Amino acid sequence: MMENETRVAIAANNNADLYEAVFASHSIKYERTPLALIAIDPPPPFYANHTILSPDHDELITPPTSGKMVIKDSFSKLDLKHSGFQTLFGATWIWHGGTDPTQTDWQRVETDADLLRWETVWKASGSSTEKRMFNANILANPNIHFLARITDGVITAGCIANQSQDSIGMSNVFATNPSPEIFAQARSAVASINPNTPIVGYESGPDLKFAQSAGFQAIGDLRIVMTKTSAT
Repeated sequence: MMENETRVAIAANNNADLYEAVFASHSIKYERTPLALIAIDPPPPFYANHTILSPDHDELITPPTSGKMVIKDSFSKLDLKHSGFQTLFGATWIWHGGTDPTQTDWQRVETDADLLRWETVWKASGSSTEKRMFNANILANPNIHFLARITDGVITAGCIANQSQDSIGMSNVFATNPSPEIFAQARSAVASINPNTPIVGYESGPDLKFAQSAGFQAIGDLRIVMTKTSAT
């Protein structure tokens, strides 16, 4: 049986694949190594400057002398107590062993106009930012799928699925009326891309409970940390 730390590494690297796609769509320079994904240019809202990709990445990270730095500590292992960082929030990696899709009323977003509609509902569901996060460039990436449930011509739920070599990520799950059923539907929609492939992601709070009710396992903790001062 696969150890949870191995599953977390798979999930973290899948999430980094999504980061790469988003960074590329905005022409943001970055560097990726086996240990971390590092944004060279400032990342968009909700995205970290430095994402840990291996439990062996245990070196001390030095905060910048100016500006802010956000780290996704994917294994909650970095010793940051005396290094000028503070924890913003924690979350839990989730894993589903894969399933055959059982419903087909979610569909892939294909056009920039529909992507803008998708993003508008996503923002209204709790991810508010003035910046446009997802543009037409990302629709050309064959490994990124924006999925939506459309009811009477209106987007009422959605998520992002991003395909990696050994897993599919499920992220940005939203709904006008969140529920465990939405997560089960999103899981099935993601599974339709590549059935019986592990589905990974991370959640916190009520969404974590919804995901677990939809059959996801909690496999490990992560945390988002930021420099204690954000001088510019």
